[in-house]
Amino acid sequence: MKLNKKIFENAIESKVALVDENSQFTYQELQVCVKEYAAQLQEAGVVAGDVVVIRFEPSTHVIALILALWELKAAYVPISEEMPESRVNTIISDCEPKLILIRSHDDAGRLQQVGQISEYNLFSNESGRTRDTDDCRYILYTSGTTGNPKGVIIKEDNLLAYMNAVVPLDNRSSDIYSLSHSLSFDISVNEYLASLVHGATLAIPSTKTRKNIIAYFDFLQRFDVNRLHQTPSAFIPLMSLMIEKQSEVCLPLRRVDFGGEPLDIRKLEPLKGSVYKDLELTNGYGPTEATVLASVKQLDLTHDAESNGNIGTPLSSGKIRLYKDDQEVEHGEVGELTIFGKQLADGYLNNPEKTKQSFTELDGQRGYRTGDLARFNDAGELIIFGRIDNQVKINGYRIELEDIESNLLSTNLVKDCAVVVDRSTQMDNMVCFYVADSALERNNFIDALSRLLPEYMVPQTYVSVAEIPLNQSSKRDTRALLAILDASRESSSGMDSSQLHKIVSRYTAAFLSNENSTLADLGFDSLAVMALTVDLSKAFNVHLSIKDITFATTLAEIETCIENTQSDDTQYKSCQTYPANTSQQRYYKNYKTYPFNDRLTSVFKFGNDIRPCRLEAFSTLLISKHNALRTAINETDAGLVADVRERVDNIKHYISNDEHFDPLTMLEEANWPYSYEDGKVCNILIVTAPNATYLYFNVSHMAFDGFSYSILLEEIKSFLTDGTLLDNGAGDYAELSAHEQANWQEMKTKFAASQPKLNSLFSDQGFKACPASKPGTEGKARFAEILLTTAQTQAVDKLLKQSNTSHLHFFCALFAKVIGQVNGLSKVNVVSPILQRPTVRSYNTIGCYLNLMVSAYNDIEGDLQAVVERSVDDFNFVFDLTDVSFNIIKKDIGGYVSDVVVGGEIDFDESELESLGCESVDVDNYAISKNAYSLFYTIDQLNQQVHLTFRFNSSLVDENASGAILDVAQQLIDSL
Repeated sequence: MKLNKKIFENAIESKVALVDENSQFTYQELQVCVKEYAAQLQEAGVVAGDVVVIRFEPSTHVIALILALWELKAAYVPISEEMPESRVNTIISDCEPKLILIRSHDDAGRLQQVGQISEYNLFSNESGRTRDTDDCRYILYTSGTTGNPKGVIIKEDNLLAYMNAVVPLDNRSSDIYSLSHSLSFDISVNEYLASLVHGATLAIPSTKTRKNIIAYFDFLQRFDVNRLHQTPSAFIPLMSLMIEKQSEVCLPLRRVDFGGEPLDIRKLEPLKGSVYKDLELTNGYGPTEATVLASVKQLDLTHDAESNGNIGTPLSSGKIRLYKDDQEVEHGEVGELTIFGKQLADGYLNNPEKTKQSFTELDGQRGYRTGDLARFNDAGELIIFGRIDNQVKINGYRIELEDIESNLLSTNLVKDCAVVVDRSTQMDNMVCFYVADSALERNNFIDALSRLLPEYMVPQTYVSVAEIPLNQSSKRDTRALLAILDASRESSSGMDSSQLHKIVSRYTAAFLSNENSTLADLGFDSLAVMALTVDLSKAFNVHLSIKDITFATTLAEIETCIENTQSDDTQYKSCQTYPANTSQQRYYKNYKTYPFNDRLTSVFKFGNDIRPCRLEAFSTLLISKHNALRTAINETDAGLVADVRERVDNIKHYISNDEHFDPLTMLEEANWPYSYEDGKVCNILIVTAPNATYLYFNVSHMAFDGFSYSILLEEIKSFLTDGTLLDNGAGDYAELSAHEQANWQEMKTKFAASQPKLNSLFSDQGFKACPASKPGTEGKARFAEILLTTAQTQAVDKLLKQSNTSHLHFFCALFAKVIGQVNGLSKVNVVSPILQRPTVRSYNTIGCYLNLMVSAYNDIEGDLQAVVERSVDDFNFVFDLTDVSFNIIKKDIGGYVSDVVVGGEIDFDESELESLGCESVDVDNYAISKNAYSLFYTIDQLNQQVHLTFRFNSSLVDENASGAILDVAQQLIDSL
């Protein structure tokens, strides 16, 4: 099929195509999954021209499902899980789907864990109608003036034209996009197609993550997202959070594409003074009927009279002309924006009248009348001036105000009504004016409309009037209605002197006469709550979180929360500070000669009544008391002790939506939502889970021995008496310390003796892992898996019993032998993204534990069992005395035991970078390279199998090298 062929033609099979919070697909795996889903859909009776309703949130499997439908030349109709059943039934009756897919509600069938369509809840519709043509690929329903939604039919040719048009736009295969919108919003098509057609990676957050701005920020950081498509309403609060956190962490954003609603460029002013000042910005325009995008404008942050309405120039796939009374207007005159070209939709499903009205023949060509008024400026760019009808866009959703009015009238609650948009506050608010025999409670309207309309179409403010005012043309007088709103708001707000109420009133058209009003009463959505939190924190000089604001449901409770936080901050800031002790000083100095840096982590559990801001304030206090906790070891010379910072950036906040959250699993680094920052002595994480709040306290044992760490824990418990200590990491340190002291001298001697042999072995391997990548390109991971059969697994177990060793040492030895047999994986060519050119030389991966182990034993050609039989101490001395980032992570989950071995890390020192012409080198800020290769193994105890997963960095290890590794590994496994 042309569409899927176009999607996969630029793909690298081993590259990650889709990733969500629970799964990922490479392009090769995605193609396999698409074929499997297509076969299952065929079994369910889906054929070319059929329509299938999809009603669940986006994930890797859902995108694969869409591509499977396209493989069969079928179409999908996305319906939000939050849409009222009455509107869902209207859509289903209109499109007559062959199949309806909804998310299963039992734990075993949760979408994130589903691998087969048969595990979805399927509803077959025997009366499902096949389209007259098999070219339809999706139908999106938008708001309609009659009170019923209308379905926009998008065909394959429309999508191909769109895909060809976006190719010249600055899209790169190295980009990582985020799918930030519901599938029922056409921006989602832009997100997943722009990513896939360029062979890039698409990161897909859950709906809960998307709706929580802090969780979404963490998602973007976790998955290194550098490309966003956003409505301005969604981006402004995200921008505020980005700027607030820029001294702690910066998102790797390269470009943000706006669309879906008008952009006020003045709201982007804060970017100018931030680290994001060079962010690429575009403003896109395109109704659903024009397949996502019709024009685009490259933005800068300067502002003039035309900046806000400037939507740039048309894409190559079509033309835009301006008409008045069916005549094209002169250049510079205002007319109705009309779109022509191959991207135009086929029309509206089962609605020939509306199709004929909107899609008309003009100058011998089929065009779509958008209803937008615009003109061309002197540069040939389009400037939007407004609408000729009563359609609006709120948070990117296209809404016909008559749709709301028609549905409200159908409830018989009112005699007449008018819905207008109030844009005088920081939120765009829909306000409903109504005529009734008596004033009604707001909840009467909310309850009635929520059963008929999606949440985003339900107004939050209702005003009773004697009649709907009309202007001289006998049309609804919107200005008069807004004047009534202003007068009502002013007269009913008896608390204007309150600073809190003044700030809240910037956001909402609702009245503040009742201090027990909730944010929901005032029309706040999650984006507005985030923006309000930032404003209140600045205004009152406190550290408030979204959880503080939403937990304090009424304005009165928010006021109390602010007062308590101010009191807490004052108490914490008044405490005494102490210098690092001599024991801690000794640890710092040892770091230069003994870099092995284990970490001690403890976790405290609190009820959900504790405010995260209190934990943040206490953590700030604790760090300010102890110089050692404010020190970054990698910034400390051997003779220095502490690097005291003006701003504390050791504390991070993470929100988990998992109702079965297990706090102890996060004690392991693999589950830590942020990478441990080894350079920092202290990492503090506050986790807000559905049923409790947790404080994770993580320090390096280089700064605190077991005794002093225990004192710190007592200090935490004395301040936070309402918390329970779930796990104390200090006990592990004592055992580790005893082992170190007992073996230190012996290991030093062995290491010194083996050094000449190591040097000679490495110097003989002249290997170039891959051609230099493009400057500025950071390699991505690709994975390949080998499955050991039950017989092979039993052979391994037998061997381990004979040699009295562990799975860990066995697979380390296996991997070492593989690496040794593949010519010279000890050297790689490296690209420096900072210097924007390949470095001149190859760097030895002397820091790789596995290479050192093989070389030290000089056993590359020997028997595998001879390597396995080496003593534990022999393994440990090679590991402990090298400058290596190496972690062994063990999990015990449901009968699975997993160990992870990470190897092949490349280290640079300052002198080497300076020799390449870079001044003021800060090595830790150079993301030059990660791991060239790694081995993950998972032991499935239930099925008596072992999964070996090899990970390669695409910029460090080429296909030939990775293929050779797999061949050797498979030969060794087969020999078992």
